[in-house]
Amino acid sequence: LLFINYFFFEESRPFVKIEQGKEAHIPPGGSIDLKCLASGIPTPTIAWYKKGKLLQSNTEPSTTMQIKVEGLVETTGFQCVAENKMGKSTASIQVSVLGPGSPPENVKYRLSDGVNVKIAWDPPRYPNGNISGYAVHFTENAEEPLELWEVIVTGTNRSAEVTSLNPWTKYTFGIRAFNVFGPGPLSPQFSLNTTQQIPYLRWTKEGEEIQSTFQPETSNDDLETTKLLVIEEIYETSTFVCTAENSVGIESKEIDVEVTGPGTSPNNFEANSSGRNVHFHWEPPTIQNGKI
Repeated sequence: LLFINYFFFEESRPFVKIEQGKEAHIPPGGSIDLKCLASGIPTPTIAWYKKGKLLQSNTEPSTTMQIKVEGLVETTGFQCVAENKMGKSTASIQVSVLGPGSPPENVKYRLSDGVNVKIAWDPPRYPNGNISGYAVHFTENAEEPLELWEVIVTGTNRSAEVTSLNPWTKYTFGIRAFNVFGPGPLSPQFSLNTTQQIPYLRWTKEGEEIQSTFQPETSNDDLETTKLLVIEEIYETSTFVCTAENSVGIESKEIDVEVTGPGTSPNNFEANSSGRNVHFHWEPPTIQNGKI
């Protein structure tokens, strides 16, 4: 007596899932392996997509397919699609980049007053969320690890001034953005050499500072700073003091400006007529600038 068992497998649309789940996290520029698991009758083919564009597929039926994602700088969605003659199914995963995926762009900088550096920049191309702030890193030794560099945090401002650097010193700078997840990559580094501190100049009269009306550009080549004082309508002989000050010390020079003649007109001028005569009366001017 012969017994024959027949097994009938019902054809079915594929079932698909991603081993890493629906969400994964990596640091900026990081990598991750994504594995797709599929089943169905007949055995399906599998394809991986990134933002809807085909990344990789197999031509032979299979139940697994793994891809390696490298250098990811932007939070991105991936899809695994399994398909057979009964239909197709899709599973999705979002890979979140924890931190800005790119550095600040269009960095501009200049030396100011010999020992200060002014820097400005634009946001990173791939912020991966709201930017919480920026960090300006700088050092005298570019070979040191970044953790040992000095740093200034600017908040969300896209400019900074690094002040009171050592004179005649080469500094290296870099900038990076950060969000709630952490920092992004450092911008391309740049270096510049400080000179000596250019003096701060001020004009005073009787101890009160006077604002100059014109200040030519400061030259870091010859380290010469000028401040031209233009004062109009001077009525009284006065002494003006120009003071130069930097971290080394302070020095002042004064100049006497003499007004040749009374600075104001006579006070309380009166004219009285009597018949064919006119009598005038006045008091001395307030500012006489010498003996009347």
